Amino acid sequence: MNEQELVWLYRFLPRDYSDWVAMERNKVVMDEIKYGPERRNLGVWAKTDKKTGKALLLPDILETALEKHGHMTDEELWDNKMSPGIMIWIAMQNNLWIGL
Repeated sequence: MNEQELVWLYRFLPRDYSDWVAMERNKVVMDEIKYGPERRNLGVWAKTDKKTGKALLLPDILETALEKHGHMTDEELWDNKMSPGIMIWIAMQNNLWIGL
């Protein structure tokens, strides 16, 4: 998933986005309870804040994505989401590519 697709999810499937945020947060919290703070779960995007070293969770990534791509119209987001290049890349990532 790229940043534009995250904006698409937030805009068009807000309940699914919220569920995903809750699942990610619960996983990070439970990981810390189970294994302690020395083992850090970096969440879905596996990124950390360069200043604090804390994991950047979905709301943090969405904030950045909205700054960069929030101006996109609904139609532009749909076009990006359903573009053939993206669909081929997704197929290849999921071993669904049949070849030439």
